[in-house]
Amino acid sequence: MRSKFAGAFLAVMLALVGVGSAYAASSTAFSGWTDAANTWVPLQQSDGGSWTASLNYTGTPGIGGAVNVTGGRWAWLQPNGTLRFGPLLRGHVSWPSSLIADIGCGSGVAQFQADIATTSHTAGTISGCLDDTHLAQVFPPRVWGTLSLK
Repeated sequence: MRSKFAGAFLAVMLALVGVGSAYAASSTAFSGWTDAANTWVPLQQSDGGSWTASLNYTGTPGIGGAVNVTGGRWAWLQPNGTLRFGPLLRGHVSWPSSLIADIGCGSGVAQFQADIATTSHTAGTISGCLDDTHLAQVFPPRVWGTLSLK
């Protein structure tokens, strides 16, 4: 089972250790809608589903940085009303070295992948793109990709 998704990065960055630590443990949250596109689309092009994810990470986010996802939770309300949810197990987010570099999602756009499971122990992945570096042109930041359950 696969679903395309898009959304806005509704970040609540919660640093858990002091300023100046390159590997501070932090948390953030994302929410959005489901659709059939391969790129970010506005809510008006949604198929009626929605999703949310909250995650914990260590590392340095942003241009030239990378983070390791260390856990979290996710939920997906399908257009037919079926709710799937469970733990976000592990993953990573990588940003390009500059605002003009492209690592597969567009210039200056991060790429992510995370392993997930459902509460019924179905394994899956969530992967895609996060545009959080062009805030002068794109606000709130955008996220899009694919959620796959086996």
